[in-house]
Amino acid sequence: MNPDFLINDDLTPEQKTRRNIDRKLRECGWSVQNYRSYNPSENLGVAVREYPTDTGPVDYALFVDRKPIGVIEAKKDGAILSNHEEQTEEYAKSKFKWQIGEDVMPFVYEANVQDGYLYLDEIKTINVTAEELRKYSLMNGDILFTEGGDKDKLGRGTIWHGEIELCIHQNHIFRARVDSGQFVPEYISYATKTTRARDYFLSKAKQTTNLASLNMTSLKNLQLPSIPLVHPLSSESDIVVSWQPLKPS
Repeated sequence: MNPDFLINDDLTPEQKTRRNIDRKLRECGWSVQNYRSYNPSENLGVAVREYPTDTGPVDYALFVDRKPIGVIEAKKDGAILSNHEEQTEEYAKSKFKWQIGEDVMPFVYEANVQDGYLYLDEIKTINVTAEELRKYSLMNGDILFTEGGDKDKLGRGTIWHGEIELCIHQNHIFRARVDSGQFVPEYISYATKTTRARDYFLSKAKQTTNLASLNMTSLKNLQLPSIPLVHPLSSESDIVVSWQPLKPS
């Protein structure tokens, strides 16, 4: 149970320790979040409660600029370090769930997905499981969107054209896979760059002082401009051809 919602007399010794850790982390500028609802874009430093690893959930996983840097274990006051040294060492060597797996794959993350193009000069790799490979693999024509970032870049994205033969996307990148027999990916990608779409993204975003983030539900609910013509696919293609010369170089 989250100790934030309990009065002090109802807390177990470990919950009291967690409340103190939460307070001290926040005093130092960290954002303290629960794993099932955490938003990595909310703050430079994010402490995530009960983050899963290959050795079990850690009490707190620490991320700086989305990169894992360490863990914190909550023990009751008066606990002797030597009694928990082995467990602490095991957690310190553990792998976060995203990193578990035997296949090393290149992956696209937020810095790679720019507004209308891909920046692929720096590609990272990660160990993934077969299930993660199936879930996050990219296909030619996928539209990629960033989950969050600077407010003026909210909802930025572009189209994946198979630039890397076998590649996955980070879980903070949203992937839209369209029916090529019904839609032209370029048309949908351009439509999400309109003022109307950007205003919608901003209205649905979770915002802090300088940052904003979207969720998948809001992205899915974006209403695209309809084309009331007999052959909408041809019409979309015509619009794409007309817009392409206007793309910035």
